[in-house]
Amino acid sequence: MRPEIHVYANPTIDYIRTPHGGWRGPRPGGPGLYAARLLGGEARVLVYGCHGGEEVVVKGYGGAGAELASPPRGMTTVFHLLYVDGAATRRLVMDSFCGEIPSTGSGEAALLAPVYREASSHHVAAITSTYPYVVVDVQGYARRRLPDGRIAHDPAGAEALLAMAGRRENIVFKLGIDDLGAEHSARLLLEAARTGRSLVLTMGYRGLLAAVNNNLYYVEACGPKAEDPTGLGDGFTARLLLGLLDGLEPLDAVVEAAEAICRYLGGRRCTCMYERVSAAEAVRLAHWGCGEGAGGGPMRPHHEG
Repeated sequence: MRPEIHVYANPTIDYIRTPHGGWRGPRPGGPGLYAARLLGGEARVLVYGCHGGEEVVVKGYGGAGAELASPPRGMTTVFHLLYVDGAATRRLVMDSFCGEIPSTGSGEAALLAPVYREASSHHVAAITSTYPYVVVDVQGYARRRLPDGRIAHDPAGAEALLAMAGRRENIVFKLGIDDLGAEHSARLLLEAARTGRSLVLTMGYRGLLAAVNNNLYYVEACGPKAEDPTGLGDGFTARLLLGLLDGLEPLDAVVEAAEAICRYLGGRRCTCMYERVSAAEAVRLAHWGCGEGAGGGPMRPHHEG
């Protein structure tokens, strides 16, 4: 019997521009869609989120194998994404926002991945207290919408989500380096390590940093660089959640999820090596991962014995 994963995130309609591909869209998007695509049928994916029932959304989610658990309401959230040179140089504009998640369910595994604050404090409390295994993507609370629709960083919002979700053994937080930038991301990572939270800071093709059991680790990216990285972070979180559900320890689940992204991108060598790093080295790597002060790049990581 396939495991069941409940995704709490609004579906989106996306318009995307890459350096060589020009504008593409409208196309369906959102964490639930990309989670289902990367899992490839290994789990049943039910998506709780506000959407308008547009054909591009219904067909797109159905084609990916994701089930829309919430009935149509309003107009689906619309994003314009511009990639200059990979995920670390993304420009994001939100044209419209559907609203809050209509309802919550119950089960064993939940991916809470709001695209923009669609989960109220009540929703967050209900999800994190009901499901035994939870992965929380901080992205939607790390965003502040400007009057012209452009998205800016919001460190206070990210901190508020971590506080709302609390600290529990089987909750893992995920943050993308482009969500807050290097300085604020590194600060949250170090705070997670200090307080015993599990937090993963993804840096695209430059790998990731993880705070697990009060320790810090660097995990290399072992796959090819994607020109259009849209949805890879959502696929990563879904695979991470499935790993936890399969009984993996958080660090093992993180590494396995990174290797799954490598395989998805067609990588030939999908063994992502890792090593424990100091707080100072984690900060340096966060700035390198954001394209700031490369400083020679990462160390040459290795598996611990």
